[in-house]
Amino acid sequence: MLNKFANQFKLQDPSTTNNLMIKHGMNSGNIDGFIPGELCNILGTEYIEMGTVSVLYTSTTNYSGLSQTTKKKDDNKKISFTSASSSSADNFKTQVEMKIYSDQGQNIICQ
Repeated sequence: MLNKFANQFKLQDPSTTNNLMIKHGMNSGNIDGFIPGELCNILGTEYIEMGTVSVLYTSTTNYSGLSQTTKKKDDNKKISFTSASSSSADNFKTQVEMKIYSDQGQNIICQ
């Protein structure tokens, strides 16, 4: 989605963003107290992207298999080969929400 507008945007280096946030006393515990327009002004940007990623565990799927082969050898002797395998996979539902706000605090994209 951002690639569509890539020639119009200049992205701020994450270390600059982190430093400005620290200088203004922002951290993961209080960032929700800042509105998007304030964040743009503090960071010196025209737009700010905000988002959330939710990962929900849904289930585990187990797979197993057993194989046995018997061969007859000379003198009426039998040789048996047995093999077994199993695996499991955890399944998750992932949801990503992205919003872009202007420095005026207007939500211009919500995906």
